[in-house]
Amino acid sequence: MIKQKKAFTLIELMVTLLLFTIILTAIYSTFIISTRFYQTDEPLVTLQQQARQGMNWLVKDLRSSITGSIAISYGGPGIDTITFNTPTRTGIQYYVTSGQLIREYPAGTTRIIANNISSLDYVFGGSALRITLTTSTTSFKRPLSIQLREKITLRN
Repeated sequence: MIKQKKAFTLIELMVTLLLFTIILTAIYSTFIISTRFYQTDEPLVTLQQQARQGMNWLVKDLRSSITGSIAISYGGPGIDTITFNTPTRTGIQYYVTSGQLIREYPAGTTRIIANNISSLDYVFGGSALRITLTTSTTSFKRPLSIQLREKITLRN
């Protein structure tokens, strides 16, 4: 009795190699595409976080402000400064300098609230205050910008 050896034929090996190559190409392409999306979207997410962080600080402080104590200094487009008092604190100030949103309280003590801030504008009318905060940067030679707007009804 002659024993037959079980082995793969050359055609079977080539078909297997072709399928393996197609699968590896698909996996590699998916990896490259997801890496590119991450590299381009990560700066946008960072901008959104900076804008939200800056706006949250502003809104929290301004909601507790005393309405008659709000003073806005217009320093040109996007260079507004706001100064206000709360029932427990006097002379809180927010402004943008060198791309950073600064909170100054007490006088002379500054805290960086957010980065990449390109403009901060206030419009005050009656008991409502409208804030527009814009963040911007460049990523892979592509300009990115996020603008948040908030309307605050003053309570005090």
